[in-house]
Amino acid sequence: MKSIIKFGGYEPHEITEYSVEVSDVDAAGSGRSESGVMNRDRVRGGDDPVYKVSVGCTNLTDKDMTDFLNAIKPESVEVVFFFGEYFTKEMYAGNKKAEIKIVDGNETRWNVSVSLTGY
Repeated sequence: MKSIIKFGGYEPHEITEYSVEVSDVDAAGSGRSESGVMNRDRVRGGDDPVYKVSVGCTNLTDKDMTDFLNAIKPESVEVVFFFGEYFTKEMYAGNKKAEIKIVDGNETRWNVSVSLTGY
């Protein structure tokens, strides 16, 4: 089976969190008038929306945690992700979260999560 997501050449392990958000982008002048009528100038959406993929992994080793974070370190990365079919998009990483936990007395494991947003 093909991986559900791959970014910067890295395939994450132990995926426990995965979601895809699909957004339109409106021009700055869009919004409601004083009379409550919506004036919308959609500049992106439909067949070319902005995707935001959130992924989280648990129980990563120190090396896997480092590999995960290094894969999203560049300003942008190529992301291949599943959303009914596979898409390949250039994306950037938002805030990254890494939580450490100790297992078996002294062994470290990491829970890591990030949101990747399309350009």
